[in-house]
Amino acid sequence: MFGAKEILIKAVTTAVEAAGCDATANLPRLPKWQGDNKGKQTIDDILKLYTIADKQKLFDDMPRFLAADLKRILSVNVASMNVLTMARKLESLEHRMNAFEQFVISSSSSSSSYSFIYDVTERMP
Repeated sequence: MFGAKEILIKAVTTAVEAAGCDATANLPRLPKWQGDNKGKQTIDDILKLYTIADKQKLFDDMPRFLAADLKRILSVNVASMNVLTMARKLESLEHRMNAFEQFVISSSSSSSSYSFIYDVTERMP
C-alpha cells in the first residue's frame, strides 16, 4: 500500500508536469505516516491524489494499474453487501443498547430497577 502511494505520487507528478503545470504548486505535501493510523492516512493520501488527477483530467496521461492475479482481489456481490450492511447496523444497535443499559443502571437508584434490566438482558439472544 505504501509502495502504491509512492508510485501514484510519481505518476500524478509526471502527469501534472506533462500538462504544463507546476507540480509543487498543484500537489499537496504527502508525508510518510507513522503510528496506528498510518494505513488509513495513506489511503486518504491516495484518494487525494486520485481526486487531483480527476479534477485536472490527468487520467489519460497516467499509467494504467492492473492486478497481476485476480484471485487476490476481493470480490463483493450484492448479497455480501447486504450482509455487511446488516452486520454494521447490528453492531451499531448493540452499542446503543449497551449505552442505554449503562445510562439506566447509572440513573437508577433502586435495586429492583437494576434486577429488571438484568433479567431482560439475560433473556436477549
